[in-house]
Amino acid sequence: MVITRHPSTWIASNLGRIAVISICTIMIADAVTPQIGINYGRLADNLPSLENVVSLIKNLNIRSVKIYDTNSQVLNALANSGLQVCVMLPNDQISNIASSQTNSDN
Repeated sequence: MVITRHPSTWIASNLGRIAVISICTIMIADAVTPQIGINYGRLADNLPSLENVVSLIKNLNIRSVKIYDTNSQVLNALANSGLQVCVMLPNDQISNIASSQTNSDN
């Protein structure tokens, strides 16, 4: 014998689970939402000032910046800008950094 319940009874008895699943779904969707970012490299001539670069990035509503070294002027310009910054490590330096904590700290 199969006992069926009215859908509203099932929803009422599982409301807590439904709420948790809904919140988790929203959080996951927000975490995996693609974002537009920019790669900021400095191997060029006639580059704009760092202040202009930060302003341009923010005016374009870009929230993420990827840089390829730890130049203190660049880091200072990006500090407290509200931009998410990722510092990338060149492929040729990975094994050196991975082999020693001292190399990693430097």
